[in-house]
Amino acid sequence: MDLLKAALDLVMRFIYRTALSLRYSTSRKTSVLVGGFLVTFSYMLIGLPFLLGYINRSIKYLLNGITILPPMNHLVQMYADGIRIAFIAVEYALISSIIYILAVTIAVSVHDIASPAIGGLEESARALILNTDGRGVVVISKGFVLASAFIEGLLYGMLFGNSWLRYAAYGSFISAINPISTLKWIAMNPRLMWNNMYSIGVASFLIAAPGILAYISLTGGRLSSIAAIIVGLLMPWVIFIGFMSNAYIRINNFHQMMRKGQIRHV
Repeated sequence: MDLLKAALDLVMRFIYRTALSLRYSTSRKTSVLVGGFLVTFSYMLIGLPFLLGYINRSIKYLLNGITILPPMNHLVQMYADGIRIAFIAVEYALISSIIYILAVTIAVSVHDIASPAIGGLEESARALILNTDGRGVVVISKGFVLASAFIEGLLYGMLFGNSWLRYAAYGSFISAINPISTLKWIAMNPRLMWNNMYSIGVASFLIAAPGILAYISLTGGRLSSIAAIIVGLLMPWVIFIGFMSNAYIRINNFHQMMRKGQIRHV
């Protein structure tokens, strides 16, 4: 009974926080309108620095207790912040990719140096990593590649997300691009990892749901195809709302932790 009550309470808090994030992400209609176009132009990389800079500005607003979307002004500063954040993103993408390549290389090589004493266990572990392609050629198992790629994605999200958060909260670009400093900060504030996963889950749902609806519509008749086109046209604005909802949930939790003195700064 207590477990059911706790689960129900968790669901209700999830719904409540998601509703608050949606209210925030649509609180300034002009910003939402422009934000959708920024998402659209981000696919051509033109609008990406502006989009990243705007999200960073919204994070700063939230850290100062302002729970309404910021205006789309001071474009030069917004662009400069976006360039810095893009640099942080590329840096941590390279770091996580290098870790991924090293992990796969070590895993593939481990059967050559494993002790023969482990016998069948060695073969079982090797089978999880290596397979044959039907022609007798040894290849890396697809399952292993997918699993390791998933872990790499989590690592990247943790490093980049928390580095960006540190840059927005403390304003130090040098500290944000220092991976050792970022890892220390994450280790000293482990609750931020759960905060990151929760907010990404909400944003992913908000972005994925219209896409699923569009796919279902495309498998239907003529009217459904028209509905799919409408959903596709609205997708940039849905994605923008998802980004803003993600920012609200993350920063709202982070702000509360800061006010309670639960954040340890490195």
